[in-house]
Amino acid sequence: MIKLTLLMAIRNEGERIGKFLERHVPYFDEVVVVHDGACLDNALEIARQYSNVTVFERPGYHRPHPHWEWALRNAIDGGWVAQFDPDEEMCDELLQDLRQIVGQADFVGKDGIALTQIPYMDGIELKHHKPWKIFKHSDLVHYPDHPHGGIEGLTNGLILDEKYYFNHHLRAVDVPSKMRRRNAILRRRISEEPNSPRRVAWEQGLRVPDGWLDVLDAKGISLEESESLAKLVKNLSQKVADMMAEVVGIETKQELVSADAEYVATMLDVPVSRVRQWQKAAK
Repeated sequence: MIKLTLLMAIRNEGERIGKFLERHVPYFDEVVVVHDGACLDNALEIARQYSNVTVFERPGYHRPHPHWEWALRNAIDGGWVAQFDPDEEMCDELLQDLRQIVGQADFVGKDGIALTQIPYMDGIELKHHKPWKIFKHSDLVHYPDHPHGGIEGLTNGLILDEKYYFNHHLRAVDVPSKMRRRNAILRRRISEEPNSPRRVAWEQGLRVPDGWLDVLDAKGISLEESESLAKLVKNLSQKVADMMAEVVGIETKQELVSADAEYVATMLDVPVSRVRQWQKAAK
């Protein structure tokens, strides 16, 4: 029987790892968890409760790729590997058919399996992708140390039907402030302009390609403004401005006016009415 290994690289995931492991561990022969730096919460304590989970603590890189690569070379011996994170969740059909899918792929000489990814940002569904998440362990496959790199070295992959998918639950608070700012601005128009450049930018992971910047400019959509929130004196203190810049990523008056008031209120834990007052004062 083919050995199935679940590979995870985490950093202080005490809030999410328990639910993730409870759902996924029963479908794997072994689980390898590599922690990025010293663990500051109870994530590893939770992971060690499972008999088939092996935990490693390594120097902190603040990114998972070096740990994935290390695990492939030092902690996993043969079989097939599935790489997932605590904020991801395989659907029921995929979990139930996983061993059969991998067995058939191995039998016909495949070395990788691509799945439909359904990402969500704060509960809003984004554009679907098909990343390579399951692969046959070998010396050929590896993870380059690149923040946006995936598995490399696969030669004969299999793309599964869309009924086999996994969800990826992103939180704006976990991404850099520049992306949080764009999140607040773009979110407001998603439902109003489903085919707009704002929607396209959102679906592409909040990273606006150069070609779209011209379109944004032509429509008068500005992602950056020079007038600072610090200049606001009515209904908005310097302390609030600093907090908004740090937590939400909003740094200008225009960004505040364009932002989703409910989203900003949630991020700052203040009433929505107060945010709308700030927006009115910024106009």
